[in-house]
Amino acid sequence: MDSQSLLDPVELIYDRRIRGALMISVADGQHCHLHGGCWLAICGLSPARLMAAIPKEFAAAAMIQALGRFTVSVSSVDDQAWQGRFYHGDWSVVQDPKLFVRSPAGAPVPRAAVGYVDFSLLHAVDLGDFLLVVGEACGGSLLQAAADNITVNAIVAVADPRGAEETVLPFAAFAYNPRALDAAPCAAFALSDQAFLDVFGRRHWGLYLASTVAAGRSHLMVSGWGMQASHRPARLVVAAAASSPVGALWREPGASVLISLLSGHDRALVQALAAGDDLAATGGLIVRADGLASTEGALATFEGHATAWFEVGDMVLAELTVDLAEDTSDQGANLMVEEVVAEVGWAGHLDPGTDQPLSAQGG
Repeated sequence: MDSQSLLDPVELIYDRRIRGALMISVADGQHCHLHGGCWLAICGLSPARLMAAIPKEFAAAAMIQALGRFTVSVSSVDDQAWQGRFYHGDWSVVQDPKLFVRSPAGAPVPRAAVGYVDFSLLHAVDLGDFLLVVGEACGGSLLQAAADNITVNAIVAVADPRGAEETVLPFAAFAYNPRALDAAPCAAFALSDQAFLDVFGRRHWGLYLASTVAAGRSHLMVSGWGMQASHRPARLVVAAAASSPVGALWREPGASVLISLLSGHDRALVQALAAGDDLAATGGLIVRADGLASTEGALATFEGHATAWFEVGDMVLAELTVDLAEDTSDQGANLMVEEVVAEVGWAGHLDPGTDQPLSAQGG
């Protein structure tokens, strides 16, 4: 949530994606900042990494760069009990020991959250109106194992339909005494992807098909490792293994990418991709003359080109400037990770690790 959301036509289409709500917090011992967000995504395992787009109009952006850390909690339905106060300007709520605990990094974490993870900052990229940060998990824990992650889609549909009710956004940092809060339980994540996914695998998160064309070759993958990351211009950031052919394609000048939000109608395609089957024989894949592909069940598409890329460890992250965003179907809901977990795993990433000449795909 930021002050420019309503002015971005791409975000209004991106809202078709299922986005589990999260809270991002950071503290320096005397001040803290806390805000809700959904522009976050896993961008690697072994070690576990997360990327997040932080509005630069919020104090969190500068604090994360200065301190080299941030904390993310997976919001639950019960978090709404205090958020009503918070988004009406009552910042003192973060000092209430009945509602918040303190992470090992010193940041406030809602007691009602599904869980939280502390991250050390690995990389920061200035995107103009947003700061893209990449962090490596360094601690955290489940807090409410039986709780369900609330989605931004549900919040918007019921509580505040995109600004109908006045919301006070937390631009500045606020006074904070970490000693007022109990310490949160913590487990180290350095050697355990599973411990990380015990928290972030409980996030409701929609999947997309990423189709890339460059240098006469094409690549398809199904993933949740991407997100919108800025308004001006509208950009998506997507991640893949540096060893995958798509990592090389994103580096090619003029690389074109088409992101399609998948629906339940696309389940068979996901299963076929996981099994290594011929997608053309499966049906439901639409291949354009330029080689870019979408699906018959896609809810929305975002077409663009790779304008920048960078490596973080064994991963490549590509910035995609969106040239065209379109609603393509008003039927169904975004296919979620948990619906095809046997194919994509709780991390939500299925890259077959192969590409092919455009002629083989029909382009």
